[in-house]
Amino acid sequence: MTIENQSISQPLQPISTQETIQTSSIQENSTASFDINSFFPEDIRKDADFERLSKNFPKDLQAIAKDYYHKNKHFGKARDVVKAEIEAELKANQQFKPEDYQVKLPEGYAIEDNIINTAKTKALELGIKPDVAQQFLNSIFEADKQEFVELEKKEFEANKQALETLKKEWGFDYEQRADRARKTLPNYVSQEDLAIIENLPFSQKIIIDKIMDKIALKVGEGSVGGNLSSISPEEQFQQILKNKDHPYHKGDPKAINEVFELLKKPYL
Repeated sequence: MTIENQSISQPLQPISTQETIQTSSIQENSTASFDINSFFPEDIRKDADFERLSKNFPKDLQAIAKDYYHKNKHFGKARDVVKAEIEAELKANQQFKPEDYQVKLPEGYAIEDNIINTAKTKALELGIKPDVAQQFLNSIFEADKQEFVELEKKEFEANKQALETLKKEWGFDYEQRADRARKTLPNYVSQEDLAIIENLPFSQKIIIDKIMDKIALKVGEGSVGGNLSSISPEEQFQQILKNKDHPYHKGDPKAINEVFELLKKPYL
């Protein structure tokens, strides 16, 4: 008999009782309870809530598996419900009213009402949510405000440069000439014109100051007065009295004679 025949003809040995006990022991060990708390790092185990929470921890592998399964099943359903609610809300055709769009402007910011009303009308027409419309407008307001700040900075620098240039041009007499120019201006313009001039850009005010400075200088020299037919002798006399820099107040013979000629006029 060959070795092969010997192997085939050899009867199967029944599983012994000892092996059955060992298998059962392995199965029992797989579901045996164990201390799951030992798997947590020490810093977590020292947490104030750990002892209270650890009482509900699973005690064996089967319990861990069941806990994992049920939690995923529960949160999976919750996730699907929330997802469906969000999708339904997005698909819903909401109707808004004009009063729903209450636009709030940033502090210190102003804009024309017609622009705001146009934006509100368009948002209502497109069905944009009021809070979304406000967020969109906020971004525009902020950008516009920032641009305005930049323009103010540039204007300030330009005005500063223009003033420095005038100071260099007039030199040490700047304060005196500037004061004289501003005091001369009311003699030639009305109160309404003064209000308009007050709101002009700074660079234009400087140009007016230069013109008034030259006029005040001519008046002081006596070369402005009789040649201006639009100014009456009385007005000329009042200008001379107001202008403390006029040579008349310093005893200049020519200026005194000019005043004398004015006083001879039948207007006074």
